[in-house]
Amino acid sequence: MMIRLKVGDHVEQVAFRPLSAASRKNNMLNTLKRELRIACSKRAQPIWFRVCKWTILLGGAFAFYGSRYFWHWLAGLTAIGFFVHFLYRWQTRGWTRPWGGWNDLEAGRES
Repeated sequence: MMIRLKVGDHVEQVAFRPLSAASRKNNMLNTLKRELRIACSKRAQPIWFRVCKWTILLGGAFAFYGSRYFWHWLAGLTAIGFFVHFLYRWQTRGWTRPWGGWNDLEAGRES
C-alpha cells in the first residue's frame, strides 16, 4: 500500500505495510516484558519509597474497607497510578532516557 505525503510543495510516496497479527502479538509481548522488567527493577524505586507506598496503600485499604468510599478511593488511586506511570513512560520516551529520578536504563533496554 502506498501513501502520499505532502510536505510544503513536495509530495512523497511512502510504502506502508500493515503489521500482521503475529507481529502485533510479538510487539505486545516485548512491551509487556519490558514493563515487567521496569516494575521489578531494584533501581526503579528506593526501598524506603516502596515501604511507604505499600504502608499507605494497605493502611488506606484497612481504614476505608467497609465504608461507602472504599471503591471511590480504590478507583482514584488506580487512576493516579496509571497517570503517573504513563507520564513517566512519556517523559522517558519508553523507558530509554532518565527523567524525574528514574535512571535504570538497563531495565528499559530490549533483551
